[in-house]
Amino acid sequence: MDKTFGYRYFSIKELDEALKMDDLAKEILGDSVCFRGNVPSSLLYAGTPQQVTDYVKELIDVVGKGSGLRVDCGIWFDEAKHENVKAMVEFTKEYGVYK
Repeated sequence: MDKTFGYRYFSIKELDEALKMDDLAKEILGDSVCFRGNVPSSLLYAGTPQQVTDYVKELIDVVGKGSGLRVDCGIWFDEAKHENVKAMVEFTKEYGVYK
């Protein structure tokens, strides 16, 4: 397992598995809860803005379908790249709006 500054890098396969678990949780719990987070801090630290945008889009499409998602990383992200946090916030504000 690669580590830098305490961050664990996730492979694309691992990120896909995490989204499948989120999809299952959404299926079971439906619209009775609001999900929060699930943008890995390792992605904000080591990824690119495009990777962050792609991940957030899939997160919104899978977990946020219909309603009930607050996009964030769930923990402190002081080591994250500024451009990645900006990509997460700006894309969410543009794409993740319920109409």
